[in-house]
Amino acid sequence: MSYKTFDSYSKGYSHIKNGTDCEDFASSYADPEGRYYISVICDGHSDNNCFRSSKGARFGCESAVETLTRFFDLYYEDNATIDLITPEVELRLKRSLKQCWDDKVLADIRSNPITEAEKEPLSERVRSIYEAGRGLLNIYGATLLAVAVCGDAFIALHIGDGVMLCVDQDGTYYEPLPDDEKSETGSPASLCDSDLFSRNNAFRSLVSPTIPIAVVVSSDGIGDCLDQLDFMEFTYNLITKLKSMESETVFISELSNNQKEYLDSCTAYYSAKGNGVEDDCSISGIYSNEDNVPEVKVPLSDAEKMWSAMTAERTGFIEDYEKRKSDVISNINAELNDSLRLGLNITDSLRLGLNIIESRKLPMLDSWIEKKKKVGELKKVLYNIDHNENNKILYYDQKLEQYAKYIRRAMVL
Repeated sequence: MSYKTFDSYSKGYSHIKNGTDCEDFASSYADPEGRYYISVICDGHSDNNCFRSSKGARFGCESAVETLTRFFDLYYEDNATIDLITPEVELRLKRSLKQCWDDKVLADIRSNPITEAEKEPLSERVRSIYEAGRGLLNIYGATLLAVAVCGDAFIALHIGDGVMLCVDQDGTYYEPLPDDEKSETGSPASLCDSDLFSRNNAFRSLVSPTIPIAVVVSSDGIGDCLDQLDFMEFTYNLITKLKSMESETVFISELSNNQKEYLDSCTAYYSAKGNGVEDDCSISGIYSNEDNVPEVKVPLSDAEKMWSAMTAERTGFIEDYEKRKSDVISNINAELNDSLRLGLNITDSLRLGLNIIESRKLPMLDSWIEKKKKVGELKKVLYNIDHNENNKILYYDQKLEQYAKYIRRAMVL
């Protein structure tokens, strides 16, 4: 079994602009003996009440690597097999990770008590809770996505939002875990939550004998920039590029400097100003050295439905925007006609030698100026509509080409 691990994280432009810490963190670990591989990312909460979430994210990654490393070392020491990873063992693994994180947080609070500067932005209610020593884990709140593979098992752990994507040898791209309803409502579960082991899907997990040839975990800093299919394409392109940069003579389980530089450029792109949601970004993953990641494939019927739906949406969009442009052009023509009429009246008055002010034509001149100004504003509106329409049409055309590609691939099968 020969796999490679990778990880990268980048501070988002929104955090740079606000002068706040990067609240994402990413880690990975490859066992020196090649027995198991671990990848994890954590995303701290951008919340004034969670003012040490950057540390919480780092502690989460450290806890996952440490806990899974101990787990696999014992697993191999006992010559265990996957059937011995019972639901009870799986639960103990999750509880161990949570306890490891709690211990790191409480140790940090003892070493670094909350300062007055940290309490300054807090409401009186929250401040009083923290000063009473309650809810202190919340200060470090973060989500967690961790994956690991060994010779006969794949393990996935997920708290909160973010994206986890697996690729199987048969070319299937899939998310291995169910959604958490709480995360879908915009309030993701967190390592600091007290209901992780009582609420359904709060701490999701999977132990499976189906070992993916690649698995990627990412924070919503990247996930929110891409739809599901685009994230699949991103994963395919990323791993294909990394594999193309492998040394032809020696394979190591960590990225080379060139590979790391390329990976960092990806996270930097999505976290930068003007790209995506400008949030902190983190990504980590594991991929097989022995298998190429297959192209993204979609069942023919699904691909045809997507193409038809996108075509209909494109047509409806163009009809709507063409009507908007037509309405604006009609308004421009009306304003131009009024402006022309007023201009002719003013010109006639001047030709007759009348004083504009004395002949009480001044309101007419003001109206003419307003009409000219209105025409200029409408032209700007027309330009913006046309510009936005062209950009959106480009998006639709790219999507249609993508779906057409899926149709062609499906027809080859």
